[in-house]
Amino acid sequence: MAKESTVESDVMLDEPAFAVFYGILVLISDLLSLFFIFTIMTKSTADMKLFKFALLKLAICDLLLNFSTAILVTPDLLCPLSAVAVRSPIGGISEAHAFSTISLTIAIAITVFTSINDCCFLRVCIFYQWTHILKKIYSWRGALVFLTLNVVIVGILTLAVWFATSSNEEFLLVVSAENMTHALGKYASQSETVYFYVDIWKPKVVPLLLSVVVGLAAIYVSNLCGSRLVWKAIDRRKNNMSFKSYETHRHLTLLALFQNLIPAVVIAFPVFLVAFSFVMSYESDTFAELIKHFVTFVISIYPALSVMLSFIFIKPYRKYLFSLICSIPALRKKPSRVSDTQLSKKSSMGNEDYFDFVGYM
Repeated sequence: MAKESTVESDVMLDEPAFAVFYGILVLISDLLSLFFIFTIMTKSTADMKLFKFALLKLAICDLLLNFSTAILVTPDLLCPLSAVAVRSPIGGISEAHAFSTISLTIAIAITVFTSINDCCFLRVCIFYQWTHILKKIYSWRGALVFLTLNVVIVGILTLAVWFATSSNEEFLLVVSAENMTHALGKYASQSETVYFYVDIWKPKVVPLLLSVVVGLAAIYVSNLCGSRLVWKAIDRRKNNMSFKSYETHRHLTLLALFQNLIPAVVIAFPVFLVAFSFVMSYESDTFAELIKHFVTFVISIYPALSVMLSFIFIKPYRKYLFSLICSIPALRKKPSRVSDTQLSKKSSMGNEDYFDFVGYM
């Protein structure tokens, strides 16, 4: 009786409705990313300058990451096996195609983290007036150096992934030896399925773990230190700023901080859950299925979260979004009378949208 209820739960969780739900989430994230890119290009103020391009790079990288996970790879986590089924017709043709599309997805994910790093580093350079460093970085030579550095990092991580993964044949042998064929679900009857499998209990996974942990630690430590430096600079200079300018710089620093922390939560928490399921060797029951759906859900909404944070903390974009929302007929309010005192107060605050002597850069 217990087995029957488990099977019914698994079938319920595998219903096509979930595929439609995740498809809608991906579509919403893509539309929000495109809308954010349009907003950056059309509604950025003149004093945003380099910061506008850093945000634009981050928005494009978020969109590409969502596109790669939804179309290029379309992974299906096979809890409690440390493997995914590559469902995309682009990446699932053969093991070589699957590895190449997964490597491309890893490269795009790295650019997301480096884009967040750019936003934090740019804020530090603005407040400490390191214009000579910015001129070197934002030049053809600086772009070439950073491109080479990114290629080296992606190459190291790709080699580590290649070294840690096993072939389809090896994976199916492990599944058969451990009597875990039921964990494959519908893929057990699909012999052409391409799997991406990493045996977490073998020493060959150590280079992959080290490269991921060291790389993420370096990015997060540098970003958090940069946010702290900017926060200290804002605190020192707040007496030379208007309250509006002070609040704006404070919000931008919080934006950089949240942009740094959200990927950590989005990636670390699902990875912890998946690792927990691997260690506990849960079979393909309702708990394992819930983990799979939770991981898919969290990764699907990351681009939307990143976009909404930018709209919340950046005033020109926030005003534009509110103006669009208020233009909806059902949400319009009748204009109210404004007193002379309020009008004079509003006119006296007209110049507080600027950023004093610091600016975005």
